[in-house]
Amino acid sequence: MAEVDSSSTTTTTTTTSTTEQQNGLNRIKMGDTIILNINNGDNYKVVKLVQGLQSHVVGKCKKVDLLQLIGKPFYSTYQVLPNGTMERTNQKDIEKELTNLIQTTIDADNSKLTNLNTTQKLTEDDIAKMKQKGSSASEIIKALIENSDSFHTKTEYSQMKYLKKKMGRHSTVVKILKPTSKNLIESYYTKDPKKICNIRFDTLGQLLTLGNVKAGSNILVVDSSMGLVTGSVNERMNGDGVVLSAYLGKGPSLSIVQNFGFSPEVEQCIIPFDFSSINKLNLKEPESSKDLKAINYLKQGVDSLIIVSKYSPLSLILSCLPYLKPSGSFVIFSLYKQQLLECNQHLSTNKLAVNLTINEIWMREQQVLPKRTHPMMSMDGASGFLLSGIKVKSLTHDEKLNKQQEQQKPSAMKIDQAEIEEEEKDEKENEKGEEQPLKRKREDVDGDDDKQ
Repeated sequence: MAEVDSSSTTTTTTTTSTTEQQNGLNRIKMGDTIILNINNGDNYKVVKLVQGLQSHVVGKCKKVDLLQLIGKPFYSTYQVLPNGTMERTNQKDIEKELTNLIQTTIDADNSKLTNLNTTQKLTEDDIAKMKQKGSSASEIIKALIENSDSFHTKTEYSQMKYLKKKMGRHSTVVKILKPTSKNLIESYYTKDPKKICNIRFDTLGQLLTLGNVKAGSNILVVDSSMGLVTGSVNERMNGDGVVLSAYLGKGPSLSIVQNFGFSPEVEQCIIPFDFSSINKLNLKEPESSKDLKAINYLKQGVDSLIIVSKYSPLSLILSCLPYLKPSGSFVIFSLYKQQLLECNQHLSTNKLAVNLTINEIWMREQQVLPKRTHPMMSMDGASGFLLSGIKVKSLTHDEKLNKQQEQQKPSAMKIDQAEIEEEEKDEKENEKGEEQPLKRKREDVDGDDDKQ
């Protein structure tokens, strides 16, 4: 009977099961939140797939059943057909199809182009009729090229730009993104940056780094970004630790946290509580049972502090700093430098923190294409500022007195020792002085005896 190597069999089984788990995690399931990136641009749509989900408007298509994506992999690309069905495609195939439509000559230039609508013979009614017949986007674009008098005289770059513009207008290509912190921040930032306190993905990366966010930590977050920062902190810790999310107002605003799609075990690590509980705790007022769990963690101390709020950061940092452990990291985001300068001055003057640094956030987005690499024409100006530092322990009045007494003890001991040495020296000199007269007396007595 042939022997079987059990070790190799176990390894193969383990590898297969791990691959299956990874494939399962990367496939869309019922109840998942997905992000639709439409036509590879700044148009995003965040949708949660639930039973009975109504049809959504996706690009030019008014009724698209998104439940047909269940079981499909994340980060896959689909072309939405006029009847609402989604056909799997590939971004490289789309670019290759556009490249095949380019028709240039050696002497092509844009010098003879005129900004008139007379160069295109195909009308809007003709295009509408083609769509009603079920013509694809490629067929419509080919018809536009054939009926254009100026397309053949354009340069290669101008033709590609024209084709991409028409493809975005007459077709809908959707990429299915996973709801990670970067993808969520991109989708919300392009719609309304004010809702998330004007935080970009590069700002969020610096917040998490300077805040020393890591697994196994207890982190206090003052969040006014609809839960974006709270969810990003929890995503990095992945269920290993506690996120104390303080809200200012009537109730917690953590709507974006729901879009992360955390498992119940990971989501329960987030503990929202009213910020007023911190002030009551500072004033030693009776504790409310509502936020008792968060208060117990605050009494133990937190490892890091992150503040992203539209309110004055100075009052917030002074309220939260007593609950940050010594050597704990903190970071504050603000759109205004003056607010952080006030915090920096107060913390440094009162010796509450070290390594205080104010950084201006700035990022330049580049277009990288062959012979067309340059900064993007539309960029953000001021992107905000970050104040980071490390807390140091401040001594109480009694501790300061004890320290002063300890510093004075060695000097007092030195003085006493010197006095003792001087007294011993004086005693020795006195003893010597008493011995000398006795010797003289003895010498005198001996001299008298000799004379006799």
